[in-house]
Amino acid sequence: MRERTPARRSPRGALLARPLWSATLSSSPPLAHFVAYDVATGDPRWFGPKGGAGYTSPHLVIIDGVTQVLQLNGTGVNSVTPADGKVLWEHAWKGYPIVQPALTADGDVLISVADRSGTRRIAIAHGPDGWTAKERWTSIGLKPYFNDFWSFTRGMPSA
Repeated sequence: MRERTPARRSPRGALLARPLWSATLSSSPPLAHFVAYDVATGDPRWFGPKGGAGYTSPHLVIIDGVTQVLQLNGTGVNSVTPADGKVLWEHAWKGYPIVQPALTADGDVLISVADRSGTRRIAIAHGPDGWTAKERWTSIGLKPYFNDFWSFTRGMPSA
């Protein structure tokens, strides 16, 4: 008879998310800490901001011509540069996000941090003093749940 070993428990606050891959970089937010790994060696390349757990994956976007990675977490959303993890901008909104952020046609960002919190639209701007992220509106009438939501332009849905 085979001896049973006790089941191993996952660490509290663990996070399973789909990693983001680029030519030389893989990033994944294990244990509520955003980490980028060198694809060739597997070594950590940089550590991004801590912010608490969530279910979203790193999200590669281009805003105002600048490639950046958005990460929703327990304190809100932050944007970092893929090359070195430097924080470009942050927006606080506590919750436990499960829906990927979405980029609007005009460069704003839509986020949701919990199924009861609704959706928030954030205006992102890049000026001589750096980046700004300001709330345009929050609606509790829009409550995306699970992994994706749609934005509408002139009556036509766009993912």
